[in-house]
Amino acid sequence: MTSSATTVRRGTLAVLWIMAATAVFRGNSINYIIGPAATSFGLDGTGTQQFKLVPNIGQLLVVFLAGLLAERIGARRTLAWGSLGLMLGGLACSIAPGPIVMDFGLLVAASGTSMILVAVFAVVGRRFHGTSDRARAFGILATAMPIVSLLSPFICSWLVEGVSWRAATSLWAVFGAVALLSALFGLEKEPVSSSRDEYVTPMLAGMLLVSAVGVLNEFNSSGLSLGVFIYAAVAVASVFGIVLMRRRLARTSLNLAPISAQIPLLMLVAIAVGTLTYQWYIGFLAFQNLFGMDDLEIAVAMIPTQILCILAARLTPKVIVARGLRATAVYGTAISGLTCLLFLFVQEDQSPVILSIIMAIYGAVATGVAVSVNNAAMNSLPSEHSGAMSAFRSASSAFGSAVTAVLMGALLIGAYDASLSSQSEAAGLDSTSSVAVGEALNSGLSYSDAATQVGVPESEVSTIADFSTAALVDSLHVKSVLSAVFGLVAAGLLAAAMRRRKSDYDAEPALT
Repeated sequence: MTSSATTVRRGTLAVLWIMAATAVFRGNSINYIIGPAATSFGLDGTGTQQFKLVPNIGQLLVVFLAGLLAERIGARRTLAWGSLGLMLGGLACSIAPGPIVMDFGLLVAASGTSMILVAVFAVVGRRFHGTSDRARAFGILATAMPIVSLLSPFICSWLVEGVSWRAATSLWAVFGAVALLSALFGLEKEPVSSSRDEYVTPMLAGMLLVSAVGVLNEFNSSGLSLGVFIYAAVAVASVFGIVLMRRRLARTSLNLAPISAQIPLLMLVAIAVGTLTYQWYIGFLAFQNLFGMDDLEIAVAMIPTQILCILAARLTPKVIVARGLRATAVYGTAISGLTCLLFLFVQEDQSPVILSIIMAIYGAVATGVAVSVNNAAMNSLPSEHSGAMSAFRSASSAFGSAVTAVLMGALLIGAYDASLSSQSEAAGLDSTSSVAVGEALNSGLSYSDAATQVGVPESEVSTIADFSTAALVDSLHVKSVLSAVFGLVAAGLLAAAMRRRKSDYDAEPALT
């Protein structure tokens, strides 16, 4: 490879890293902004929940549209549009006089970062060829998550508490502007496809994804409610619209190559199943509820995790080159699942340092798996389908996360209630009241308020609080075992996907 070509690749990766970092920061900072923003607008819990919901809709709605644009108008223009969305969304939130403008800003900003992430993966799929070349690219990009996650809690806390939540959304606008200039001046111009495209089917596919995830989330929070039926109706209407468009038009723009071929479809299923192994949320929950740590204390405890994740992102490409992508992805996924069993060592009466060490080990392995699995997914189709594969990869991950919230949430609540009931019965307490007290305490009520709400003595509430902590540990252990099982299932799916095209995933000499 010539020095000029190497310089171009490095410049491209630098731009893509900036893009990925801006998207990660927007996602990380949203939780610091929503609460103070809702309070400033005088909103209740429903309004706060809406602020949480709108960005998720924005992220999912444009996924397939972003994949189409990356293939038709080029990644440079798609990244520019996404960066513009982040910039305008940040500005709208910064000057929002009320919740309507705030919702609009959150929607546009989230849509912009979604387009950015889809286009970033599409660029790697189209411009970086060969397993080792792509592995290096994915490894560099994977450092964006831990580096930004290392810094963002301190930046956001300082801005929100010391200045205003609007200062944090203003930073979105600044980062969006930097990303926009980076895309326009740091990436080569690409020819625009001469194909005449329609944009209805990609948007309908986005609506289908939004509604499918909405069904799962609504069912998880409210059971079989009206919201579930509304989302289900939208999903059915979206499917009907896609089928109608495909019948009426000789050619539609929704590229179904990722789900019409066995290998990429199995990859997508493996990615969805792999999300069931994620231990990030349960780890943060343990830091918060077992050890009473606030956001900044958790951020400090997670510093070793972020450092090891950075190292893992840089070392995994070397492992891929030496051992092959197939072996790295399959065995790495299996090891990641088994690493979840380390959380069985977390107990309520120990130092949080133990959990910090476990999170660091798990995070490093999970980061390496992400590098190898994303690489394998983008290898499963020719480069001309990189935009579509990137879009479906994002969709698969989002849908898997929604399934995880429902399935794991139900299992964790069941394990928690069963443990709390068992301990209460052994102590001669009413198990039904104990579960109600546990729910009240977990919602943030004080001992006296929980006692008043449930109608039990305050001394009994204190005892149940101890039982509740033990029940939380039990539910953490259940999640660890289940995550290990799903990790092995995901590894099996990856092995099945790769076995028929071993040459695409075997080790190859390092590029020079």
